[in-house]
Amino acid sequence: MKAIYQYLRNHLAKVNILFLLGLGIFLTGSIYVRYFLKFDSYFIGQDWRVLKGMCFYAVPYFFAVSFACFFRKDWALFKSRSFWMVSLASLFVLVANQFLLFYKPFIRDEPLTYPFFRLFSFNLHTSFFYAIIPILFIWIGRKQENFGFTIKGFNYKPYLWMLAIMLPLLIWASFQPDFLRVYPRYKPGTAEEFWNISPFLTVGAFEFSYILQFIFLEWFFRGFMIMKLEKHLAHYAVFPMVAVYCFIHFGKPMAETVGSVFGGYILGVIALKSRTVFGGVLIHLGVALLMELLAFWQKI
Repeated sequence: MKAIYQYLRNHLAKVNILFLLGLGIFLTGSIYVRYFLKFDSYFIGQDWRVLKGMCFYAVPYFFAVSFACFFRKDWALFKSRSFWMVSLASLFVLVANQFLLFYKPFIRDEPLTYPFFRLFSFNLHTSFFYAIIPILFIWIGRKQENFGFTIKGFNYKPYLWMLAIMLPLLIWASFQPDFLRVYPRYKPGTAEEFWNISPFLTVGAFEFSYILQFIFLEWFFRGFMIMKLEKHLAHYAVFPMVAVYCFIHFGKPMAETVGSVFGGYILGVIALKSRTVFGGVLIHLGVALLMELLAFWQKI
């Protein structure tokens, strides 16, 4: 825990307080507009979804990048081909995971199994796109990069303590109506009757896909995005990731979206300093699976 505390303390000491205040105001205003004015639903609509989706995620991303450049007094990254490749690739992944759901036409034929396949396929779909971009950059670059996908230097004990500290809050959250409307992510129903199988099989398959999604999500956000932007933005590289990470949570309970800002920042700093994403994987997976278990416990 001391190491994690030191990571955060050292990182905050390098960041201008006015930058944090400005980014905080921007994200607070965005959350207010989303949850009280429902702006994102009207903005995306049905027409030109991909283009509008790119704009939707480009706003927080380039706001954070430009704001960081302003405080660093260095705008050179906008002339860098590497920066634009990373930026466009990152925005493409965010849009693909929300609006390019290629699997949908293949799972609509049987309405009884659709609820299961919709969630299971979505997890596999997002896992693919979160993983493929870092893999392509490693392959094209021909470099010994792993973007933090390594257990070297990984010490699991502090993260278990963090999970233990968070457990009372998660238990409290499990009693809230908003929580139970969203979790568990997959609720057994018609698919099990249609196939005449135990719900343990469908729930197990879903949770496996859920785990994959979180592993590759951490690698993409806390590994690829931060470590590719680090050479352009130094310690400010965490914040464009935090901004778009907040926006991908729009649609989930507001408390979870707010938590994603702080959680994304903490996990981002840990990955940046430790050079491994597996601390974030353990925390993120631990929280996600505990939320699933607590939701099932409430349903029993």
